[in-house]
Amino acid sequence: MHRANEARKKASGTFILDGIEVASMDGLLQALKVSDSNMQKKLCMLTSAEAKKASKNIKAKYAPRTLYWQGKYFSRDSKEYQRLLKRAYKARYKQDDAFRNALLSTGEKPLKHTIGKTDINETILTTDEFISNLQILRKNGQRFNILKFIKTIVSGK
Repeated sequence: MHRANEARKKASGTFILDGIEVASMDGLLQALKVSDSNMQKKLCMLTSAEAKKASKNIKAKYAPRTLYWQGKYFSRDSKEYQRLLKRAYKARYKQDDAFRNALLSTGEKPLKHTIGKTDINETILTTDEFISNLQILRKNGQRFNILKFIKTIVSGK
C-alpha cells in the first residue's frame, strides 16, 4: 500500500482554481468554511501546515453543513461540493508537476490515508473522498500516458 499523503507532501506547487491562486489543498479546504471572499483568498494561500493551524480558529465559526466558494454557498453533502472537489484536484493535477509525478509514481499500489475521518459531519474531506479523487486522477493519468506511448509508436517519433 502507498500512503496517499506521500503524493500530497511531495507536491509543492501552487495552482489556480476558478481564477484563485491556491498554495495547498488544505488551505482551499479551510477557505470553503468562510463566506468572505477576501478571507478565502488569504486562506487559499496558506501552506498545509499554516492551514492546519488556522483550522483551529475557523472551527468555532464553521457550520459543518454549509460551505462557500466565490460568493456561492452549498451543502456539505451536495453534488455541487463533490464537483468542486473534483475540479480542484483536477486543476492541481494538471498544474502541479510534483503532485502529478508523485501520484503517478504510485503505479497500481492501493492508496491509503490513515489520519482522516469517514463521516461527512466530522470533516470537510473524508478519507473516501480524498482517496477516490486521487484514484481517478491516477487512472486517467495512466491512460493518458499509455495513449501517448501508443501514439509515439504509431507515428514513429
